[in-house]
Amino acid sequence: MNAHPTREEDFDLYALGALEGEEKLAIESHVAQCPECARTLAEARGRIAMLSLSAPRVEPSPAVKQRLLAQVRADAEGEARTGTSPATSRALQSRLRAPGFFTGWRAATLVPALAVLVIATVWLWNQNRLLNSEVTQL
Repeated sequence: MNAHPTREEDFDLYALGALEGEEKLAIESHVAQCPECARTLAEARGRIAMLSLSAPRVEPSPAVKQRLLAQVRADAEGEARTGTSPATSRALQSRLRAPGFFTGWRAATLVPALAVLVIATVWLWNQNRLLNSEVTQL
């Protein structure tokens, strides 16, 4: 795809991970060659990150606490029967359940947030540089 994407929302859809197949490949190949569209995609990722941060906090229901406590009790009973220490058992279980720190919701939250932070830092640095040059001229 050598031409610019015709739909502006394609960048938002790509940032959300909603594009697949040819559409996704077309955006990826074009953004690699077009700095203007790369900036547009970075802005879309920033909007998506801000949207994820604007969601209201939801308190879990009391049933969630009861299920969690029941699971902890069951784990403690299982550890008592097998003779493994709680710390060892939890460490093994966490390794089996989650392959890495930056997976799932952490990656979906932290990566866009870090992208927004980097973009804001570069923009502020540039504004500071421009203001310093204006002060020097004055």
